[in-house]
Amino acid sequence: MRNRFQSIIVLLLLSAAIVPAASAAFQVVPWVEPTPEPTPVEEEPLPIIPALMLIGGISLIGYFFILPKYEANQRKKAFEKIRAESARLRDI
Repeated sequence: MRNRFQSIIVLLLLSAAIVPAASAAFQVVPWVEPTPEPTPVEEEPLPIIPALMLIGGISLIGYFFILPKYEANQRKKAFEKIRAESARLRDI
């Protein structure tokens, strides 16, 4: 029960981080007429940061939810292989 509760909390935290990043990554930027004077760097939006946040959030979901299931499946396959080998040697 505790593990499921922790998974729900992690999922809520990840979704709280991913949803704003996704909305910022796909935000429509209005067309601005070019001005002859240069604009300071602080006024320019950085669209790469929300995209990196989105990729990082997806990576965290994979790390916390997909990778443990994959590793458990690999351990199960290794155990079944050892068990089959043991049964084969027992029959000899």
